[in-house]
Amino acid sequence: MHMNWDDLRFLFALAKSGTLSAAAKELKVEHTTVSRRLKRLEAALGRALFVADNTGYRLTTFGEEVARRAAAMDDHARSLAEAPRGDEQFAGPVRLTTARSLAAEYLLPRLLEFSKAHQAVELTLLADARILSLARREADIAVRLGRPEDSDLVGSRVANIEYAYFCSPAIANSVRAGEPFAFVDYDFGNDGREVGWIAKHHQGARFALRSNSQLLQAQAVRGGLGVGLLPKYLARDLVRLPWAPTPPTREIWVITRRDLADVPRIRLLMDALARWFRADRESFQGGEPAATSTRGSQETHMR
Repeated sequence: MHMNWDDLRFLFALAKSGTLSAAAKELKVEHTTVSRRLKRLEAALGRALFVADNTGYRLTTFGEEVARRAAAMDDHARSLAEAPRGDEQFAGPVRLTTARSLAAEYLLPRLLEFSKAHQAVELTLLADARILSLARREADIAVRLGRPEDSDLVGSRVANIEYAYFCSPAIANSVRAGEPFAFVDYDFGNDGREVGWIAKHHQGARFALRSNSQLLQAQAVRGGLGVGLLPKYLARDLVRLPWAPTPPTREIWVITRRDLADVPRIRLLMDALARWFRADRESFQGGEPAATSTRGSQETHMR
């Protein structure tokens, strides 16, 4: 005979209550049904599960073993029934920090779609000029420029940022013809490698505007104020000038703390970020970066 798994409910009820009537009451059936289902279970297993005496029913040694194993099976079945469904495993807050320019010009439209698709994720986007520390738990995920060095952080390089000289189409011909023009540059309060680059390589340059915001620099260049040294992803609709030298490319890294790396909602967003950047690598620099991963520093700078 094949065992009917549902009969195990009757084994548990009788083992717990000790009498057919009490087991029947718990299961809301007749006591004859309890007796019949247990006899069928014993016949399927080929051995007695209970012995009866004046005090009621008690499990045999074999019955105790069957009950123990059946209880373990019941625990597994309950855990499957109670497992998170779909987006439930991704529920909870995620704090993402990155540069204001990357947040506004590249990430925000993609994060809006991400939030619509994963509504259980409570996303906070921290676009800040200051560097937020992952180690101090000011953020969960960071998109940073430069290779991390702290062993408590893990992540991967997802793209490279290339810088070049750009101007608006309105002044492109006059700039190419050598007519006077001004530069749009970085404020010297910044500490990136691009600061001072124009003054160093263009002696006697005139500056129309300096700003600590790449977004404002790009807007000024787009408005025809002058020539700017900009990252490629901010230079849509601008004219690239074939001038050299330019600053070395910057690596874009997506990183998190080691203790968060396997949290489903953290991994979900990190995988999405890596996928977006790698798919759009031409917007940042030509060519695909080599696959790289590391454990890195929460102090890596990004404007």
